Amino acid sequence: SVNSRALLKTGVFASVLLHELGHAIIHLKNIPVLGSQEDAADNIATIMMLEITKRSPQQGKTMIVGSLAHDWGMRD
Repeated sequence: SVNSRALLKTGVFASVLLHELGHAIIHLKNIPVLGSQEDAADNIATIMMLEITKRSPQQGKTMIVGSLAHDWGMRD
């Protein structure tokens, strides 16, 4: 079993990387965005993270929790 703390940290790293990749996809593919582009990039990142961890859903959920906890802690 993979260490939960490591998965939480991996989730933070993966979400930042995939979020920025989401911005690139939106820009390169000229995808129209309704609402905030930040929210759209977050949604793309979450979908990609779930797809990447499809064989181990519990690990994917733990990574997303790490990402959400980090995002929540960074709010003003």
